[in-house]
Amino acid sequence: MSGAASASPELPTGSGSYAPLPPPTVPPTVGSRTPTPVPGTPTSTAVPGSPTAVSSPTVPGPQPSAEPTWASCPMNFTDVLPGAWFYDYIHWLYCQGVVQGYPDGTFRPGNQATRGQIVKIVSGAFQLPTHTENGPHFTDVPADQTFYSYIETAYHFGIVTGYPCGGVGEPCDSESRPYFRPDSNVTRGQLSKVIVLTAQLYDPVGWILVSPPVATFNDVQVGSTFYGYVETAVVHGVVDGYPCGAPNEPCPGRYFRPNSNSTRAQLAKMVFMAVGP
Repeated sequence: MSGAASASPELPTGSGSYAPLPPPTVPPTVGSRTPTPVPGTPTSTAVPGSPTAVSSPTVPGPQPSAEPTWASCPMNFTDVLPGAWFYDYIHWLYCQGVVQGYPDGTFRPGNQATRGQIVKIVSGAFQLPTHTENGPHFTDVPADQTFYSYIETAYHFGIVTGYPCGGVGEPCDSESRPYFRPDSNVTRGQLSKVIVLTAQLYDPVGWILVSPPVATFNDVQVGSTFYGYVETAVVHGVVDGYPCGAPNEPCPGRYFRPNSNSTRAQLAKMVFMAVGP
């Protein structure tokens, strides 16, 4: 895509901090890997299983154009200025009508992304057709909740399942429906999984989960919860992680930080890399 941002450092996860980390080094070569299906799938906030017949009327339509008309699509977020590493990613999502920002004219790229926000942005970027049949499926996402239609759509396509009821502050209702926790922060591991599962709706062969014998990142080892999703995101150029040398991240190697919360800028970059280029 002409004018797209080049690979850029990802924001640290500290709330409100906009200073990027040092630029990552070139990630390991992954193009020669042979995709191998991962037996089973780890349990988390999403279930595997996605439609395999991409011609079905119940799966997403054509992906949005990778080349929005920049000149006719001015974006005036006061905190997303040309030259910022995340500018083109957010601009593309804005021009596709996926993000609108906040009423005060900001996008807040350094704020931590929530689970509701990630579902909305991924659903919009991949143009998932809305499905709310037999909803609400989550106790904490009633029909008048801001992200209701997006969360129900993601549930319909098997992208999310939520958390079982019965935990602290999450009593079971008469139907024992799960909780989604739409206002909770989304981790980088969860974000990778949601993006990969959504991409599989379009191309279940091209986006088949990979399970290489050697891990790309020191902190996402073979067999860990998000291993197949993170490695698949690496193969498709969606993530490249951080260079070693930070506190508690000894060299050699690279780190992904799967349990760190994702910022809104990181979310925009990862979704763009999966859909836009």
